[in-house]
Amino acid sequence: MVKKRVDQHPNQLSLFPNTGDSGQTAAVISQPIQPSEHEGLEEGVFESGISHPSTPHDATKNWGIRRADLNNLREFQVLEDFFYGIPNLNIPDDMLDALNPDEIMAKYIGAGIQKRHNRHLQSEESQKIPKEFVGLCQYLDRLAYPMMGRTPQRAEKRFSNNSGAQMKRLHQLSDKIKQAFIGSFFQNYRPSNREELQNPNAFYDPNLDGKSRQIYRNWIFDYFCGRCQRRAGSN
Repeated sequence: MVKKRVDQHPNQLSLFPNTGDSGQTAAVISQPIQPSEHEGLEEGVFESGISHPSTPHDATKNWGIRRADLNNLREFQVLEDFFYGIPNLNIPDDMLDALNPDEIMAKYIGAGIQKRHNRHLQSEESQKIPKEFVGLCQYLDRLAYPMMGRTPQRAEKRFSNNSGAQMKRLHQLSDKIKQAFIGSFFQNYRPSNREELQNPNAFYDPNLDGKSRQIYRNWIFDYFCGRCQRRAGSN
């Protein structure tokens, strides 16, 4: 049941909590914080030093995701699905390195669509969802791309987007990365405080007072900026 919206809650979890090497979410209770302080579900789950496709020199700059790409997502629901997909899907850094910006966005949007209220675990829906890595990626893409407007066409491509090109890149990733991605998708849905105010594991949704597309755009962009900076600082 969706709880009544409120301005603040003293025990809200940060949107993207700390994680250990196992990829399990650690419950770090905090007041609502700025996006640049967020730590993603994906942190600590990727395998460093693996062999993956060579990337352009600026590949680590937000993995190519620009504000313009988020501005091209016009529908509030798509931006909400993107925002809600981030704490509900683990995309390790080395997987991000192998994807075009629109391909990254599609995975999070697809997860936000399909995982809401644990639809992905309901028997009828679950039977339709591929359990292997590449098939699951394709499934999420099919959910998301029709909702993304002109973003896929306008996003800058770091790799070829010819038919089958993404799948070849994904096949080269390590089994550890593939299992981290699959395992996170089939975990229980993590709700926001807007949906379940009393849930101690709920993440903070800054859009409590209305439907502001720009709030989600800013937070999503700052999430990738912060994650990129943390990765650069750890090298």
